[in-house]
Amino acid sequence: MHIAKARLIAFFLCVFAATLRAEEPGAPPTKSKIPADESPKDALLRGSRVIEQGDLDAVVALYEVSDPLEREMLTSCCKYYIALTRIELAVRHQFGRRDADELVRALGESTDDDVRKAEVKIAGDKATVSIPGNSTLIMVRVQGVWKIALHEVRTGMSDEEVKSQTKTNDAMARVLAGLPEKVRRGDFSKAADLIDEAKRLLDSVQPPMAEKEK
Repeated sequence: MHIAKARLIAFFLCVFAATLRAEEPGAPPTKSKIPADESPKDALLRGSRVIEQGDLDAVVALYEVSDPLEREMLTSCCKYYIALTRIELAVRHQFGRRDADELVRALGESTDDDVRKAEVKIAGDKATVSIPGNSTLIMVRVQGVWKIALHEVRTGMSDEEVKSQTKTNDAMARVLAGLPEKVRRGDFSKAADLIDEAKRLLDSVQPPMAEKEK
């Protein structure tokens, strides 16, 4: 299955959102309540409460973007990650946290525990966050708040590639949308069956490899 390669760009785009796993109840803090000394790692963990709320604008605001095309790609990616997080929460309720974490890692993403083990190097207003077994994030401090630098992800992508990835992200969000309800009504006897189905659905909306290599 070529899903890992086919979703590579989306993975790097979404890896910040992938770390946003809900740990504590309650609404996320507003900007005025974000601690002035918040670290990059703390910013990632704070985001867990943001993405759980499913507020697209709030999730998008966790990133730093440089132009409208980037914002469109980011918005589509966040739609996908909200859809994935809704599945994760349903699995956590139905099967438990261990299976929910297995789902996250099976799709190539990171959990809160992974983020807590990350190595962080800060140089002024730029930080490098290396997550064990996963990718390295570049974050920047904007008006005192740490955000992922989307332009670092987009480097080397043409405008057409960005547009293509935006369409793919939208499609991935769309095909996953029905899975939380299926989990809740007991359509899957075990989490492994759900993971297989999620992979199949995501693979079904990837552009042909020949097209991606153009």
